[in-house]
Formats: sequence, structure tokens, C-alpha cells
Amino acid sequence: MLLGIILAEFLSLFLLSKMVSKALSNVFLKITKSGAVSTYLLFFLFLPGILLHELSHIIVSVLLFVPVGNVEFVPRIREEGVQMGSVMIAKTDPIRRVLIGLAPILGGFLVLLFLFMSWQGSIIPEGLKYPLSVFIIFEVTNTMFSSSKDLEGAAALGILTLLLVIFLYVSGIEIPKEFYNVVRSEQSIDVLKEIVILLSLPLLINSAVVTTSKLFH
Repeated sequence: MLLGIILAEFLSLFLLSKMVSKALSNVFLKITKSGAVSTYLLFFLFLPGILLHELSHIIVSVLLFVPVGNVEFVPRIREEGVQMGSVMIAKTDPIRRVLIGLAPILGGFLVLLFLFMSWQGSIIPEGLKYPLSVFIIFEVTNTMFSSSKDLEGAAALGILTLLLVIFLYVSGIEIPKEFYNVVRSEQSIDVLKEIVILLSLPLLINSAVVTTSKLFH
């Protein structure tokens, strides 16, 4: 049940991130009357998140011994939308390619988790806690999701995973009971509950941004 809620929250965040970018782009375009200016405004607004996104690609590439080429932080208009940054990654096997492509999602989630823990431990000064937290959540959740190019090979890996699950089911191979005990333990359930709460915060913030942007239409 909790895993289903978490997956639904991630899907909602992904869809909202696209809506936030489009909504803010329309607002900037309405204010500036210039497509180029609105694109650069959007770029500078999301620059901290863009840096985290590309840095996540680089770190995982280095850890997996995949060479990294040119790094760009310049907004470019493509057919599929505006590309805010890019990292050239050498060709590698599908598994490492997918891991590198998904790195920003893991990196963004770790930042959100650290922020959540800092909140509970009151590490952040009280005067900066709310505005800084809202800014970090907004930046991370709207730049953490991978582009279609980042996910090259993900479909093949997903099919292989599905075939493996089907094979295990048909062959009658049982998963060790210890695994189920860990998943169903009270500690695991508490962690999943905290993740649900953690992901609900950016959902509220991004929903508020999309709703507020409609006032400019």
C-alpha cells in the first residue's frame, strides 16, 4: 500500500514538474514578451537544480568508470522542449547507461531526505528554515527527473526485469522469507511512511505554483 502511494507521488511529481516549467515559461513570456528572455529567466531560476542534475550524472559516471566529455550549462531550444544543460557520456552497456540516466532522481531524493532530516534535527536556523526549504524542494523536484535521452536503454532493462520476474514466478523459485521479514518490519514501514510525508511537501508546493501561475493568464 505504502509503496503504491510512493510510486503515485513520484508519478505526480514528474507530471507536475513538466507543468511547472510550462506554466512559469508562459508567465515569463507574458511579462517579457520575448521567448529568448523567458527561456533564460527559466534557466537561471532552475540553475541550482540543473547543476545538481548534471553533477549527479557525472558522479555516477565516474563511479561506474564511464568517461565523461563536455559539460554545458546553456539553454538550447530542441524539438522536445528546452534543454537546460547536458553532459556528454561515453557509450557503455545498457545497465550502466540506465544507472547514469537515473542518477539525478537518486541525487534529488537524497537531497530531499537530508533536508527532511535537517528539519527534524533543527540544523537549519529558524529564520531561514521555511524559505530555504521551499526553495530547495522547488529546485530539486523540478529538475531531478531524467529526460528521454537520459533514459535510453531503460525500456530494454525494464523488459529484462519483467522477464526475470515472470521466470521466477513460473519456475517456482521462492524469495527468501528473510526478505519479506525485512520489508514488513516495523522499521521499514516507518521509513516508508516518512518517505510518503517527504514527497507530499513538493507536491503541495508545485501544485501551488501551477495554480498561482494561472492568475497571470
